[in-house]
Amino acid sequence: MGALKEKYWLNFVGEAVLNSKYFDYIAGRVEIQDDESDYSIDEYRYFVHKDKWDKFYDFREEWDWKDVSEEKLKWLKEYLEANFNDFNSIV
Repeated sequence: MGALKEKYWLNFVGEAVLNSKYFDYIAGRVEIQDDESDYSIDEYRYFVHKDKWDKFYDFREEWDWKDVSEEKLKWLKEYLEANFNDFNSIV
């Protein structure tokens, strides 16, 4: 990969939800990449109820494969946690 404009880039990866109790959810991770590693250096999880799917898909479309600064990465993690992490609603 060529040099990044910013320090990191993002890759949204969907994961299968196999438990039928949670078929109303989508799950996955946002992999955090940099130019210095062959693998992701971190990941942020998401678990989203179907009521928020449209909002999540718009968010993913805006940020997937984007270069981001460290400051923007911190914001993104907080935003993802606050808006697209419905784990607590199922426990």
